[in-house]
Amino acid sequence: MKRILTMHDISTIGRASLTICIPVISSFNMQVCPFVTAVLSATTDYKGFEIIDLTNKLEKFILSWKNQNEYFDIFYSGFLGSNIQQKIIEKMFKLFKFDKIIIDPVFADNDMLYPTFDDKIVNGFRSLIKYADIITPNITELKMLAKTKK
Repeated sequence: MKRILTMHDISTIGRASLTICIPVISSFNMQVCPFVTAVLSATTDYKGFEIIDLTNKLEKFILSWKNQNEYFDIFYSGFLGSNIQQKIIEKMFKLFKFDKIIIDPVFADNDMLYPTFDDKIVNGFRSLIKYADIITPNITELKMLAKTKK
């Protein structure tokens, strides 16, 4: 069974991120290994949502897995809490070899950045997608990554 390190947020309300990834990926007979970037009270389209950023824990998790000789066949990222998390991922790519790297650069929709982000996240994804075998941006994210206008 393939093991897929699935790096996303988890939202209590809203159908997105790990609440969707876990059942869908599992249905393909893969072991989902959740790597939680942030915990949200609701997805970012809800007004007044709350967020707990887990950036300060991520490197400790990675080192723990490395020390335990864990392995993952596939890396799949979605919503990242900050551009610092992008840099942590780049460091992780030096410690683990993945057969496939999938990056979903989740940061914008309808020609607008999500409220938790600024241009640093876009620049960070420009760097991060260089490692990817597959990227899955929506049209807004694609335009921002390519620096094109409407």
